[in-house]
Amino acid sequence: MQQKTGRKPSITISETDYERLTGLAEALEDRNPEASETMMAELDRARVVRDGSLATTIVRMGSTVVYTADEGPEKTVTLVYPGDADIEKGRISITTPVGTA
Repeated sequence: MQQKTGRKPSITISETDYERLTGLAEALEDRNPEASETMMAELDRARVVRDGSLATTIVRMGSTVVYTADEGPEKTVTLVYPGDADIEKGRISITTPVGTA
């Protein structure tokens, strides 16, 4: 069993995604202050790089990832903006707790 250290993994994000996600977090401030605060905190600690400088191994908007939550079954999802989310098709919004993580 893997021990949790409490340290969050580093974040690297493209300039375009940083700008769009910052705008989204600001737009959420009145409707969902908790999600807005969480997103802003994650964006504040991110290393922002030029759009073409992200390695192909970096998860970004539109990436499809496989994860396991609390020793449950593996899940495959694609990270999308809220308007494109469709959980039945495996498209998860960046504004959800899993999407933000």
